[in-house]
Amino acid sequence: MAKFCPLFSGSSGNSTYIENGGEALLVDAGVSFKRIKEALESRKIDIAKIKAVLITHDHGDHVSGLKTLIKKLGVPVIASKDTVYNLEYHKILTDENARVYIDEYEEYSIGSFVIKRFATSHDCVGSSGYRIKLSDELSVGVCTDLGIVSECVKKGLLGCNLVMIEANHDPVILRLGPYPP
Repeated sequence: MAKFCPLFSGSSGNSTYIENGGEALLVDAGVSFKRIKEALESRKIDIAKIKAVLITHDHGDHVSGLKTLIKKLGVPVIASKDTVYNLEYHKILTDENARVYIDEYEEYSIGSFVIKRFATSHDCVGSSGYRIKLSDELSVGVCTDLGIVSECVKKGLLGCNLVMIEANHDPVILRLGPYPP
């Protein structure tokens, strides 16, 4: 049985739980380990099912709980090469932590999941969305902090059965701020 459960979304923290056949992935860990664990427990979900954490990008509202979570669970972090490098630079990932970086449109399998990463438009390097294949008939997509729906995003999400998109749009802030198109 598959589950898709947004736990947190917004500038105060992001995290999404995806389960398939008793195994699970977490996309982002932007709140404390304690809050993630409590959110899962309140939904009667066993945190031990998590096999890996996918990171969309290295902003605090996506990674603030990551260091403790991977230490407690001993699971790998999956992200773009640039995001992994930034997490290493900020000492969120250390030599003890397993990490996998995925090139754009490359497939990576872990457990029953096949993950494909694609680039998204955001104000940091390595920002990613993910297409996660749960079975031959079921794929889900996750995009956070989406500025525009680029051709990369369209290609990455085309044919998904379920898509979660998190986006903010304020034309004044975008026009006056340091944000990319």
